[in-house]
Amino acid sequence: MMTSSLRVQLLRWKKTNYETCSREAVKKKQASADLENACQRDMVVLRRMLFFMSAVVVVALLTAAAALLLAISAMKGTEKNVSCEKIPEIINNLAYIKSEVNNVTTILKESNNRTVLMGPPGLPGPPGPPGTPGQNGLQGEPGLQGPKGDIGSQGPRGPSEVGSPGPIGPVGPKGFNGTQGPMGPPGVRGSQGLAGLQGPIGPIGFNGSQGPPGPVGPEGPRGPPGYNASRGGGGAGVQGPAGPSGPPGRPGPGNLSLFEYKYKEEAAQTAGAAATSGVTLREDDHPGMKIVGVTFSTYRAAEYVFEGGIIDPNTNTIVYNCVCKGTSSLFFGANKLKCVIQYWICPVTS
Repeated sequence: MMTSSLRVQLLRWKKTNYETCSREAVKKKQASADLENACQRDMVVLRRMLFFMSAVVVVALLTAAAALLLAISAMKGTEKNVSCEKIPEIINNLAYIKSEVNNVTTILKESNNRTVLMGPPGLPGPPGPPGTPGQNGLQGEPGLQGPKGDIGSQGPRGPSEVGSPGPIGPVGPKGFNGTQGPMGPPGVRGSQGLAGLQGPIGPIGFNGSQGPPGPVGPEGPRGPPGYNASRGGGGAGVQGPAGPSGPPGRPGPGNLSLFEYKYKEEAAQTAGAAATSGVTLREDDHPGMKIVGVTFSTYRAAEYVFEGGIIDPNTNTIVYNCVCKGTSSLFFGANKLKCVIQYWICPVTS
């Protein structure tokens, strides 16, 4: 295993070294091509300058020859005295032409010795042919063992008759929670549950109004005669103390026509999973009346809680609270939620 790893490292090193040498060779060839292009451009500029200077010299020589011919023809066609007078002028013209030729010659020499300005670099030339491969270098020292590679993807499953099944792979990461699906249809109504435990005893109610006095009872039987007292000489005796009062009679019949049915509800709320509504009833909301019965109902709520018979310690008044939440999936209608308290009251004195 170690030998194969060293071979792999050696091959990688050779490949890297070869790529580095190839890149350096390409850079050197590119620099050489750029230098050659620059020299060619300089030669073209120099040839153009020489051609221009040569044209100027030829024009100057032709001008001088033309002037000389004109001078000779003038000397032949005029008198001798006049020709002698023109000789100094002709000599001056020839001297001027000579000086101009010397100036052109000097400019040509200076242009040959002057450093030619380089123009902008041209486009890179086509790549040259690949060089001959170099000789194999010496085998380098074995490199360090590289890091462990990534786990490859699982290959296709082989035929069932070849090899035994491999070990079970590790458990993959837990996926993300999916979005909540739509609400399913209402389930079948379950059987009625067991009866709950009896709640605590409610608070003691107020004393009812005293009923009217009952009818006079029948006269009791006459008691036995008393013993004869000895006759004294005095007058009548002192009356004895009154006996204890008897038990109160049964209360008389009440007037049930004074009973009233009422209900109380809060403003409707928009139905929803987080919707909450509540309503509160206090006995002191109806002065002089007594609440004798209370029940609770709801409209479109999923669940409700009825808190009844709680005494407010500040006012010593019974308070009834109802709270409902959520939206019912069994009853449908307007998208509103309400809590309702229904109760019966009667006057304290009837």
